[in-house]
Amino acid sequence: MTTEPRILRSELPPGLPTLNANDRTHHMARAKRTQLIRAEAYKAVKAQSFMPMAKVRIRCIYRAPDNRKRDVVNLYPSFKAAIDGIVDSGLIRDDNDFVVKEVSFVRGENLPKKGQLVVQVIECE
Repeated sequence: MTTEPRILRSELPPGLPTLNANDRTHHMARAKRTQLIRAEAYKAVKAQSFMPMAKVRIRCIYRAPDNRKRDVVNLYPSFKAAIDGIVDSGLIRDDNDFVVKEVSFVRGENLPKKGQLVVQVIECE
């Protein structure tokens, strides 16, 4: 008997300032963005009722504002902050490799005028 895995989809607010691996932003500005993304991810998870998950796969989706080519993996610092917010929410106990079995980065469908970070937490065995 197989059951469908539980999936929590956490959509952060469109237009949220992101962090890029190629940015050379001042560390204080980066810290503020990190804190904002982490707090928004925490709120997005807490707004939904979900039991904690023991082992997960995480799918990081970037919904771009236009059709320009993007290097979605460069948004890793933004998604790392979002995953930390998910840990803060209690959905998963940690983001180490015993809990998080896989992380993938994909481009989602466009979101006109604003970009958006979406994190899917998929329970696995």
